Amino acid sequence: MLVQRKWVVCLFLPVFLLACEPQPVANSHDRFSKEQFFPAYDVSKIAQITVSQHGVDPLLSLLLEGGRWQLLSPTKLPANPELMGTLMDSLKNAKILEQKTTEKNWYKHLGVDDIGTPQARGTLLVLDTGEDIIELLIGDKSKNQQGQYWRAANRPAQAVMRVDQVLDLPRDALGWMDREIIDLPANGVASITINSNDGSRYFLQRNSHEEELSLGTGESNDQSDVTQLPHSVNQLVFGLTQLNFDAVESAADTTLGPAAYTLVFGLFDGTAIKLSLFPDENGSWASLMAINDPQGLNAALVKTMNQHLSIRHYHLSTQRTALYVQAIKSLAGEHNE
Repeated sequence: MLVQRKWVVCLFLPVFLLACEPQPVANSHDRFSKEQFFPAYDVSKIAQITVSQHGVDPLLSLLLEGGRWQLLSPTKLPANPELMGTLMDSLKNAKILEQKTTEKNWYKHLGVDDIGTPQARGTLLVLDTGEDIIELLIGDKSKNQQGQYWRAANRPAQAVMRVDQVLDLPRDALGWMDREIIDLPANGVASITINSNDGSRYFLQRNSHEEELSLGTGESNDQSDVTQLPHSVNQLVFGLTQLNFDAVESAADTTLGPAAYTLVFGLFDGTAIKLSLFPDENGSWASLMAINDPQGLNAALVKTMNQHLSIRHYHLSTQRTALYVQAIKSLAGEHNE
């Protein structure tokens, strides 16, 4: 009798464990495999996206303007182009591997439960073409990274589909932003004027794209009195190349006190970029402003640049801040390479 009970337990246990897994709808693999997730939805017409995670209030809103995605909130900044490209390609190309479940009780196990629930793990994307709106929940990755669980929340069936795409969407607004503040060609910098709050002033210049910086007196026709500068100083010519931030403060009128350093990058076209640094223990806050050339030839360009540069403060990384400070200390003779 004891042996028979052991056999009953052994047979019952795997059946019980199988029943606890979210089960695919019968024959769903044959019916749905390789069908488009959005068969009748023109992804290319999506003009606005609202992103929400673990809460009712949206994390951010995005708008397609002039072929480029922009954040509307929490602050108006260009969106990360690589992220948006991946997102749009995934929406366009996603194919269904299987219909996983239509049972709401299983949504929480796949990360596609309603975003307002306390334990919600998914990301809700409200996709708006102006004519049609889809509420798409992006859930967990499936086992062994074999796709991801998606659910069109405002569609009648509301079935969870396992698709052949995997989207790792940022959990904060900063990850959706294009963190490149400005990217000028390195050889576009003709001169750099540095002012320190201790009264020190340095002027660096070069007469052609091919030259390295030399130390002058502040006059563009001055012959340099230093023939070779430390490497860290010459690196300043790349100061505005791929200048990225790690945080942003949308209120540029916030008082930060006097700048520790002010660097004016003069460009060969006559315009200039003024970079003011306010160091802290984690790098430095920075403000940027475009400056017109003396003849005012690029007034329209400067106005356009300032619409994007001068309305906020950025926080620069410790590495970028260290580059500036090391270069300035080298000029002051406080650092030997």
